[in-house]
Amino acid sequence: MIGCCGLAIVPKHRRATLGYWIGRDYWGNGFCTEAATEVVAFGFTELGLHRIAEMHLCINPASGAVMRNPGMKREAILRNYVLKNNKFEDMALYAIFTD
Repeated sequence: MIGCCGLAIVPKHRRATLGYWIGRDYWGNGFCTEAATEVVAFGFTELGLHRIAEMHLCINPASGAVMRNPGMKREAILRNYVLKNNKFEDMALYAIFTD
């Protein structure tokens, strides 16, 4: 398996959280960007969602690039949001929504 990409949907609010991962052997080939772009488009066109959001570790800017490609915009930086490897890390929140 190369990786995974999907949506965790909250039907009542017509929103979802995008999630993805890709195996290290496949990094840098555009697979995650392509999958995220298609999943976001599917969420809006086929599922009728209004908002799709995702967060990434600020120390991983490549993940932010994956979110920007389908048009997501950064909304916030959540300071010291997660504890990873015994260190608190900031997270960036991105989202896209229909008008």
